[in-house]
Amino acid sequence: MTVQGKINSYVLGLVAVSAFTFFYAFPRIADSLVNLQSAHKDQVAQLQSLSDQVKALEAMQRDLSDIAKMPVQPKDLFTPYSADAKLVNEIQALENYSAQTNLVMHLNITGSAEKALPYPSASGLVAVPYTLTLDGNFVSAVQFLQYFENSFFVSPISDITISGAGDKAHSVHVTINAEFFLEK
Repeated sequence: MTVQGKINSYVLGLVAVSAFTFFYAFPRIADSLVNLQSAHKDQVAQLQSLSDQVKALEAMQRDLSDIAKMPVQPKDLFTPYSADAKLVNEIQALENYSAQTNLVMHLNITGSAEKALPYPSASGLVAVPYTLTLDGNFVSAVQFLQYFENSFFVSPISDITISGAGDKAHSVHVTINAEFFLEK
């Protein structure tokens, strides 16, 4: 083989290797990188989802530990039978009334179904006392009291205190002491 033939075969080989590299190898590598990038993006999204779930679980554990330190435990609020749903519905109704009237509500249940004394009647019901505080404007507080008065459940009020909140015009602070009735 002559020098010119060797150069031609070397150039032809170089062209063949370049063509193979540019038309076969590089596109495969590029596709592989695109697939790798897509898989990485999916894994980052899964990691974020798992991180959010871990944070929610940690928050739930903190809430449970805070509840465990409270003097009245959630299990004490419920009797062992269907009255559970009744109490939950009554509390939800109070929350709905406060949301409808744009009042900030805080509910403090100061007793439990297990320790409650029988209500003086032949019904067999027990009364669990609670304190409800509301903050907002006076018109909304009156509207809440109208809802409360006409609610689907009986909750006798032993005391209502309405005082001016002082920071805004027509702003009031309402404290209601009342009782939930439960079957024991």
